[in-house]
Formats: sequence, structure tokens, C-alpha cells
Amino acid sequence: MTLISSVQKGNREKALAALQMMRENDVVFDRNKRLIVKGEAVEGTNGQELINAMFSPTLKNMPSHSKTFTSALRDINFPDTYVVNPMFKREINPPSSTFTIKSSPHRPSQSGKGYAAHASLLLSHAKRKRPAKRPAKRPIKRLTKRSEYVMRLYP
Repeated sequence: MTLISSVQKGNREKALAALQMMRENDVVFDRNKRLIVKGEAVEGTNGQELINAMFSPTLKNMPSHSKTFTSALRDINFPDTYVVNPMFKREINPPSSTFTIKSSPHRPSQSGKGYAAHASLLLSHAKRKRPAKRPAKRPIKRLTKRSEYVMRLYP
């Protein structure tokens, strides 16, 4: 039984490419499916569980030693485009903890942790009055005295 046998069929090519990239960077699995990082075996790891969790989009619980596995992937600058599981993606490329939203002419800048500052801007933007779906009817243009005079001359 191979490491990718439990991976969904749609993700097997991605899993093969990921294993090849890991192999090139000295993150491999031995015959007993233990994780080997730069020549050192990590005891108690199960490669089958790690690979299955990495390519399972709905898996909620991380397997044992997943922190060791993700830190090894982070060390080799493993691209998160290969990873399907969102929890693994966050572990490999964690989001920055602090960010600043650039100010606009109508709003001062906000900075904060997480997405709270960004969410407040989005909420205030959503509350703004939106244009009507149907354009308003334009009033009929009133004729000026001069145009009325010209219309009488040339009926």
C-alpha cells in the first residue's frame, strides 16, 4: 500500500508532485511510513495519515506530529498550492498577525490584529446607499422663450 493510496483520486497527481518536491528537499518517508527530515527519522509519525490529512479538504483533526511535518515543509519553502487542507495551508504559510489598512480620503487608517479592522471597513462600505437598479426618469426639458419663438416661425 503506497502513501497516496488513501488520497482522493482528484488529488493524486497533486500528491505525487508534492512528494517529488519533498523528496528533492530531503523530506521523505521510509518503508515503515515514518517521516525523515534531512536524514533524521521522527519517531511516532505515520506518513499515511500526514499525506491523507494534507490532501483531505474536510479533515478537521490534525494527525500526531503534524507540527513537525508542517515546520519541515515551511523550512523548505514548500508552496501551499499543492496543499488542499486549509488547516495545513495556514500552518505552512501562516497569515501575518498585524496589518494596516491604508487610509482613504473619507476614512482614517485603521490598524489591528486579525481581520477586525478590515471587517469594520467592509461593514461600513456595505451600509452605504447603493444606486437604484432602475435609473430615475428624467424630467421633460422645458422649452425656453427663444425656442418657442423659433418653433412658431418654422412649424
